Amino acid sequence: MIKANQAQFPDCVYYLPLFGKARRNIAVHPDICIETCKALLEGIAKTIILGLDAAATRDDLNKKEVEPLVKWAAKLLRANDDIIEDHFVNRVGGLAHSLGALRNARGDISHGKAAPKVEESDRDFARLCLQMTDAVAFYMLQSYFARTAPTVPTDVAEDDADQPDLLPGGIPDTPYDDNPDFNEELDRQYPLDGKLLYSDALYRLYYEDYLIELEAYIDAQREAQNSEGGDDGDAD
Repeated sequence: MIKANQAQFPDCVYYLPLFGKARRNIAVHPDICIETCKALLEGIAKTIILGLDAAATRDDLNKKEVEPLVKWAAKLLRANDDIIEDHFVNRVGGLAHSLGALRNARGDISHGKAAPKVEESDRDFARLCLQMTDAVAFYMLQSYFARTAPTVPTDVAEDDADQPDLLPGGIPDTPYDDNPDFNEELDRQYPLDGKLLYSDALYRLYYEDYLIELEAYIDAQREAQNSEGGDDGDAD
């Protein structure tokens, strides 16, 4: 969804590598995955607040914890002023609070821990945290994009007819067989027993995660090519 809206909201592309980082650390570093989930909700909430509340400032936002930030952003996004959406805002704030508490207790980056760690999350719990973060972030960003997207001129809309097909929600429709090298790399990194392939399972069960990993892979390949080109130019 972020990639599909990149032309109108280029700054939000900043979050794509973070989704990839969370995904990559589910198994190897579950608490880094959870800490990244907290950072994603906090950052997305700040972006939404700054975009929708003219009185908000970065300094004020940086003084607040993740729970009030996410609640603030959700309130700005809600379409109706009723008890149902108020209840939803509170639940979203509760998720943000829980991620913040886990980050403080078990996080490996912002709060260094003495070895060995006393408490550590497992991969299944980290996966659950990422799935909930995905759902909330998707709702928040989709609502924000819909609310703030500028009107597209007719001639621009016609030019966009050649763009890749999109699935509901603005997600790119990327065929699995279009990226064999990437699929092989995933299968090499995460071998599974039997005939099941990790890349195929990720594509079928967690399609948006597959796209995030694919984007990170393409970026890494591009950076490697650029580095090789620079090295060749300096060689004498």
